[in-house]
Amino acid sequence: MAPTSKNRKRKPSTYISRTFPRSTQPLIKRHASMIGEIAWAWNSMHSRFLQLFCLLVDKDHDEAGAAIWHSQASDRGQREMLLALAKYRLTGHPDLLTELTWVSKAASDLSGPRNAFVHAPMKFEIDDKDRAVVAVDAQLTTPRYAAKLNNLSDLYRKVRGDLIAVDVYITAIALEYVARSYVGIQKTLPKRPLLQSTPEAAAVSSPKRRPPSTKPPRPPSTSRP
Repeated sequence: MAPTSKNRKRKPSTYISRTFPRSTQPLIKRHASMIGEIAWAWNSMHSRFLQLFCLLVDKDHDEAGAAIWHSQASDRGQREMLLALAKYRLTGHPDLLTELTWVSKAASDLSGPRNAFVHAPMKFEIDDKDRAVVAVDAQLTTPRYAAKLNNLSDLYRKVRGDLIAVDVYITAIALEYVARSYVGIQKTLPKRPLLQSTPEAAAVSSPKRRPPSTKPPRPPSTSRP
């Protein structure tokens, strides 16, 4: 007699959950949204470097520039390759080369906080208002990442804004090159974006200390009462 569903013995459950605990899902989703926006902004920004590279290689054959670009595995290597080409292509436009050099360095500076957001392990803790929050797990991440993630919400807004601003500025450089080289007009580049999450920003925002006075001390007053 074949066993039925009633008399069949149930095996002990070996089910392993494949979802986050419900109690932590809202916090995880909020933090994951920040990571996703920063990753999106980084990828969008770096694609502007690719578009400029293709323009400098051959504006009529983007696939040629893209093939060369993707032969370099790292983002930094791709930007270095772009600068090497720009030093040849932009000899008649030294101001554009200067701005491209700056914006490439800005991307390198932004890669630090971007990598910290994407790669640093996180944990849950209780803040001073007795609320559960996401915080960097300093014991499981590198000191350089932990130092960057002291204030997650503030850094998230600064990094996202910086990446978007650099994205727009690279596009402005590319459009200026096209206007000069193929249309014969010269526009005015917008001002460099003031970055908020890089070492350059820290240097700008840090208060300057006054140098010690070199004047001799004032002699005491000799006036009589």
